[in-house]
Amino acid sequence: MDRRGFLGFAAGSAWDGGLSRAERVSPPAGGRVIRSTTEYLANNAVFNVLDFGARRDGSDDGPAIGRALAAASAAQGTLVFPAGTYSYAQSPNFARDDLEILGQGRVTLRHTGRGVGFLADGWVRRPGRKVWNMRIENLALEGNAETSIGFFFRSVHHGRFARLRVIGGAPDGEGFRTEFFIANYCEGWGVTANERVVGTLPGTGITLSSLAAPRENYSTVDCTLVNCIVEGCARTGLFLDRAQNNMIRGGTFEDLETGTGLVVGEMASGNVVDGVFLEHNRLHIDCRGPQNQFIALSAMKGLSRFHDKADFSRLIGGRFADLSIEDGVRDVKLLGIAARRISDRGLRTQRLGCHDLAADRPIPDHDGGVRTNRWQVPALAESWVNAGGDATPAGFMRDADGSIRLRGRLTHAAGRSGKRRLPLVVFTLPEGYRPAYRHRLPVLARGKLGVLEVETGGNVLLVQGAIQELSLDGVVIAEERA
Repeated sequence: MDRRGFLGFAAGSAWDGGLSRAERVSPPAGGRVIRSTTEYLANNAVFNVLDFGARRDGSDDGPAIGRALAAASAAQGTLVFPAGTYSYAQSPNFARDDLEILGQGRVTLRHTGRGVGFLADGWVRRPGRKVWNMRIENLALEGNAETSIGFFFRSVHHGRFARLRVIGGAPDGEGFRTEFFIANYCEGWGVTANERVVGTLPGTGITLSSLAAPRENYSTVDCTLVNCIVEGCARTGLFLDRAQNNMIRGGTFEDLETGTGLVVGEMASGNVVDGVFLEHNRLHIDCRGPQNQFIALSAMKGLSRFHDKADFSRLIGGRFADLSIEDGVRDVKLLGIAARRISDRGLRTQRLGCHDLAADRPIPDHDGGVRTNRWQVPALAESWVNAGGDATPAGFMRDADGSIRLRGRLTHAAGRSGKRRLPLVVFTLPEGYRPAYRHRLPVLARGKLGVLEVETGGNVLLVQGAIQELSLDGVVIAEERA
C-alpha cells in the first residue's frame, strides 16, 4: 500500500462514519461523487470543501468544512475553498502543521454564531506546544454583532498568512488577534469600510499580543506585516500590545475619527514601523513602549504623541503635523524628520537634520545634552538679522547655576521702512534652554527701554520697543532650582 493509500485507510476509519450514505454516493452541490473516503484520500492532495458537502446556499457548512479539514490534515494536503459564501456558527480549529488553506476567487466565510470567526489555535490543540508552517490565503471573514474576533491566531509559528479581510464584526471586537505568534509573514490584512461591509466593523483592526496570564512573556515576536489596511474602525487601527521585534512595513491606518491609528503599549519594544500612512484619525500615534523605531511615516493633519515610558524611541525621515514628546520621555532621537509643530518636554531629545514645515526652514540641530558655559547660535526668526560690524551676534547659553543668558545686537528688516508689527518673535530657544514660567525682561531698543518676553515654549519675543535696533546683551533669565 502506498503512502496516500495508507493515510486514506487510517483517516477513513476515523471519520468515514461522519459521511451519510447520500454524501458517499451522490455528488454534493457543485462537487463530484465521493464513493469512499479511502479512495478520495488515496488519490488527492487538494481537498475541495465542495466535495465534502459544502453547499454555499446559506445552510450550515460547518460539518462539511470539518470533514474536509480532517482529510487535508491527515494527508498533509491543501484545503481549498472555491468562490462563494460559506456559512457556519462555530469555527473549527484550523491549526495543523504544514496545512495550506487557499481561497479561489472571492471567498467569504460567514460566521453566524458567537466568539471567534476563524480559529487557528495551536495552544488548545496541543497545550504547551506550537503549530508550524501553516499557509492561509485569500479569505474574507464576514462576522456579526457577536463576532468578538475575526481571525484569531495563537501559538502558530513560521507561517504565511496573506490577503485576509474582515468585513464585519462586533463594534467592540477585533478584526485580527495574534498571541504567541512567532516569525510569521503576514501580507494584505484588511479591515476597511472601503469595500462591502456587513453590519459594523470591529472596533480594533489588528492586535498583536501574548498568551493570557501567567504566560504574558509568550508574545508576538519577529513577525513581518506588509501592506495592512485598517480604515474606519472606531477605536484602534493597529495595537502593538505585547509585541517585540516585529516589522510593520507599508499600509494604511486611517479614518479612525474617534480612535487612534497606531497604539504602542508599554510592553511593546524593538518594533519597526516603516512607511505607514496615517490620516484622518483622532490621534495618529500613541506610543508608550520603549525602543521602537518609526521610519518614513506620513502623519500629517493630526497629533502624534510619545509619552510615559516611550524612552529611546527613534523617528527617522517622516512627515508629521503635531508631534508631542511628553514629560519625562528620555533619549528620543528625531533624525531627518519634517514637522509643522514639535512640542518637546522630554529629557535629552536629540534633533539632527530636521525641518520646520510651518516656517519652511531647518530646525537647529541639538545633540540631546544641555550645554553649560557655551554660547549657542539661534536660528533667527524671519527678517531679523545680526547688526553686523563689531556688534555681538545673537546667542544664548546656560550657566552652571542654571541661568539662561542672551546676547547680541539685532535689527529687523521692516524697521527700515518705519513699520512696527509688535509683538515679534526674535528666535526660539530649544528644549533644555526653556524657562519653567514666562518672563518679561527689560532690553535696550534703539537706546530706549523695551520689553522682551520669554515664553515656556521657548519663544523670545519683543513686545515693546523699537525694532530698528535691539540689544540682548546682559539679559539673564534666572530661576530658582527646586
